Amino acid sequence: MAAVDQQTRRRIARTGLTALDEERAWPGYVLYAPLTGNGEVYLINLHGDEVHRWHMPYAPGQYGYLLPNGNLFYGGKSPDDGVNRFSSWKRFRGGVMLEADWEGNVLREHFDPNHHHDARRTAPGGALYLTVEALSDDVVAKVKGGVPNSEREYGMWCDVLVEVDASGHRVWEWHAAEHLGFDTDVITFNDLRDEWSHANTVVPLLDDKVMFSFRNISTVG
Repeated sequence: MAAVDQQTRRRIARTGLTALDEERAWPGYVLYAPLTGNGEVYLINLHGDEVHRWHMPYAPGQYGYLLPNGNLFYGGKSPDDGVNRFSSWKRFRGGVMLEADWEGNVLREHFDPNHHHDARRTAPGGALYLTVEALSDDVVAKVKGGVPNSEREYGMWCDVLVEVDASGHRVWEWHAAEHLGFDTDVITFNDLRDEWSHANTVVPLLDDKVMFSFRNISTVG
């Protein structure tokens, strides 16, 4: 393939495989699901060729991963309960986490209407994932930053990290609002105040540790 065009605007104006330096690109595959799709998940190789495709029973609820056994761990959008937690909730909400085999058969699934963005399979066979909870008016009044008065319609929400076991029973949870500081964890000036933290991802680490990112306060913890 021709040398990679380093002019970003020209490069991203095309679809399909637009650039490949095979000697420098890490060998492997790309897993993705179109955000506005109906649940199609694609696995492609470095040359952009489709290697496999799954048809999931739910539209994508943000993230999914291939497991070591070759199964797909998929976050999907469960049926809408009609409650908008915050202004961008419909885009980022999930609600169902499932494991499917190579043929697309659903092996297990877990529902939580407050789930959003990310979820990870844990080593014991459960899941670690992101949820949200509403904050009291007293707490909201102390949170600094963000677009003034933008919490009026939905109130303010904050993240809760949740772990369930292989049977779907909740075994651990961590409420971000109990650990954030009013003077230190200030919402960035151009973000709405309907979310204090806005987690984008969560991942289990060794020694019972967890890593997460909170976009609205520019924090990795």
